[in-house]
Amino acid sequence: MKEPFKNKLDKIRAQYDAILEKQGSHIDISQMGIDNLIVDEAHLFKNLAFETSMEKIAGLGNQQGSNRARDLFIKTRYLHQNNKKIMFLTGTPIANSLSEMYHLQRYLTPEVLKERGLEFFDDWAKTYGEVVNDFELDTSAQSYKMVNRFSKFSDVQGLSTMYRAFADIVSNDDILKHNPHFVPKVYGDKPINVVVKRSEEVAQFIGVADENGKYNEGSIIDRMQKCEGKKSKKGQDNILSCTTDARKVALDYRLIDPNAKVEKEFSKSYAMAKNIYENYLETNATKGTQLGFIGLSTPKTHSQKVSLEAPNNAHELENKIPWMKLKSF
Repeated sequence: MKEPFKNKLDKIRAQYDAILEKQGSHIDISQMGIDNLIVDEAHLFKNLAFETSMEKIAGLGNQQGSNRARDLFIKTRYLHQNNKKIMFLTGTPIANSLSEMYHLQRYLTPEVLKERGLEFFDDWAKTYGEVVNDFELDTSAQSYKMVNRFSKFSDVQGLSTMYRAFADIVSNDDILKHNPHFVPKVYGDKPINVVVKRSEEVAQFIGVADENGKYNEGSIIDRMQKCEGKKSKKGQDNILSCTTDARKVALDYRLIDPNAKVEKEFSKSYAMAKNIYENYLETNATKGTQLGFIGLSTPKTHSQKVSLEAPNNAHELENKIPWMKLKSF
């Protein structure tokens, strides 16, 4: 056995031994009598670990995978082996990488992959994928570089046939046929973009180039340039951390520095609150309803440290957070 392969195998065994040791005497899936496992928001489990010999190719996805995906994969393997049923529900079966189609098939139709000799990613990728060479903007967004990216399906008809064998696809048109009023019409037929100015703090955090084209140390662009072409190890900075920090600072600088003083004109959260409040005033006579969606920095109930000190009523809450009082913006 080759040394690199043996090391990987030993690492995987150690991971599973740690899981079994942690589990102790808890009930496992084999004792729960599950006949049909239904997984909603299945795209949350897309980061399934895999091996590949494709080097320096972008667009392959997260090869290390996540513990969440690994745990579900073990459960689906057990259910398949015992003739049980599995159902995935998602509106985004492919979110970031073409490899996610391969992972869906690993979860739901592993026997089909085995029959066709496509168990391993490289075999699947050669059959249904294609590496495209093209120019892309670099991390500074100022210049271009040549990138090899796994970004195009080949044999689309064959892959589509395999996919439709286990997928029930419901489009927006299908929904409208059953209920033409189910999907509300967008006001003005298109989204309204609200542009918020960028503060100097945000600009410095993202990165500002000097006269030599070098970005300030520790900025997002500087960090991404240092991460390019490198495989990050646990605890090290990586592209995902950089993009996460960029998303946070784009929403509100206080997600980076909770003690920062942010002027209203530079805050997207303030702009959203202002918009909601103004709509509230306009529709108050008819008791209109608004839905506000925000997918970043939303508190998790089970991790709320302030819950023990929560105000007893809304009036006390308003006194603690003055801007919550209904007043003119």
